[in-house]
Formats: sequence, structure tokens, C-alpha cells
Amino acid sequence: MIGRISPSRVALLQLLICSEPTIMSKVQIWNGEQKETAKKVSIREDGSVFFYYGNGPLWWQRLFNTYESVSIIDASIRIADAITGSNGTRNEIAFDGITKSILDEAIKKKDFDCVVDILFDSMRNCSDGELHSKYITKENLRKYAEERNINGKIKVDIPNDLFAFAYAEIRPGVTVPVRIGRVKTK
Repeated sequence: MIGRISPSRVALLQLLICSEPTIMSKVQIWNGEQKETAKKVSIREDGSVFFYYGNGPLWWQRLFNTYESVSIIDASIRIADAITGSNGTRNEIAFDGITKSILDEAIKKKDFDCVVDILFDSMRNCSDGELHSKYITKENLRKYAEERNINGKIKVDIPNDLFAFAYAEIRPGVTVPVRIGRVKTK
């Protein structure tokens, strides 16, 4: 489906958001001056995601503006942030890969079903949460890597004009780079 989410993907995204506490903590909304975790989540087929923090039926909450509406792209980036960790524990390579894939599919191709698949598959593979796959283990990943001759090493070519730098602090919070010299590469 182009530009829409199929009903099955709506249900998957709903499950993904509501069953993982780490995701719910990342999609907190502002209620006045404080952050609150949404009590209800509603997803439309056009990609709109609604987070409700009030009480009562949803129409009542829309009437009194006790909800936040975000696009599928914004919600997806928040979910990717939750999946890959936060602050110092974030896996930057995974976050960059997931967000690049999401943006490619959502903006270039308008394929929101694929965005939901990327998020759901990432959650199944990356986390230790409720939705983590019981089949994908370190042993199975090692076996897969051995079968395909993947060793995890990356070849890096270092140019000959590589210089080493140090930083001198001239006053608190202000540093100046100082070139120490050329790095021998061979």
C-alpha cells in the first residue's frame, strides 16, 4: 500500500508501542508542564499516531485536547531511539541504519507498511523485551556468520597524511587543537 498502513500493520504497530515499556517511555507527551506516559494509543491507516493521556472515551479526549498527534515518521524515530538504547548505551550504527531505512521507505517510497516492518523486525532482533525473538540467539547468529564467511572485521585504509592532535585547555571549557605530528602508517 502506498501512503497508507494496512490494518494488519496498524495492529503490529499498536502491539509494538503498547507492549514494550521502553517504547512507551520514549513516546511520552507533554501535559502542561510535565511529561506523561500515554494511557491509550490509536493509530490510523493514514499514518497518524495519537497518544491519549486523559480519562474517558477517545472522542471526549479529542474534544478537551488531551492527546498528542504525531506522524508515522516521528513515532518511528522515537521507537528506533528506544530500540537502540539511549544516551551512552546507544548503538549508533543500528540507530543510523534503522532511521535511514525508515526515511528511505517513508519519504521516498511512501511505503508505511515497510516502515512498520522495519520497526517490528528491529525490535524482534535487537532487544530483550517482550517481543524479542526466542529463535535469534548469539549461537544462531554465530552460525549464520560462519556459513557466510562474515568475520566482523572491517578493512580501513589510512591515508599517509594523517596527523595526531592534542587539545590544550586554555581556560575552563575552551580548548585549542595542537598538532603533534604525522602518524606513521607503515
